[in-house]
Amino acid sequence: MTIPARSRRSRLLLALILGLLARPCFLARRGLLVAATATISQPVHAISGGGKDYASSTLTQSFKGGNYDKKDFSGCVANNLDFTESTFRGCRFYKADLGGSNFEKSDLTGASLEGANLDDVNFDGANLEGAYFTNTILQAKSLKGALFTEALLPADAVQKLCERPDVQASEATRESIPCP
Repeated sequence: MTIPARSRRSRLLLALILGLLARPCFLARRGLLVAATATISQPVHAISGGGKDYASSTLTQSFKGGNYDKKDFSGCVANNLDFTESTFRGCRFYKADLGGSNFEKSDLTGASLEGANLDDVNFDGANLEGAYFTNTILQAKSLKGALFTEALLPADAVQKLCERPDVQASEATRESIPCP
């Protein structure tokens, strides 16, 4: 093929594409596509804010009194740490090892503690509203005064929680689970 033939072919292809783009039905579809992508492109709030945060780390520092909302603590090792009077709203603690840690008076609203090691963890006075738990919540050291309103708890764990002396000692905790 000669160069002028290629040039003519390129011009014809360009004209065909421009002709399609100028058609009203294509413009209408293009407008719908733009409108659809405009609604999809609204900001999305990831649990971790898009970063690694504290995931898969061995933690040794105190988290007392801080704001750690939407951070990812998945798979971290955080034994015997001070998490008191802090906010962890929307945090992810998936399979985190939190054994012996203290979350007294902390806000864990909407946090995911799925599969986390909660052996000997103190949740006294903690806000656990809307948090997600597995049966490991049964290993917590103390839940006195903790609020579980709309928390996701395994059905078989609810009865066992309601039988605990620390839950029985707090009317607010009993009502938030809810216990019979």
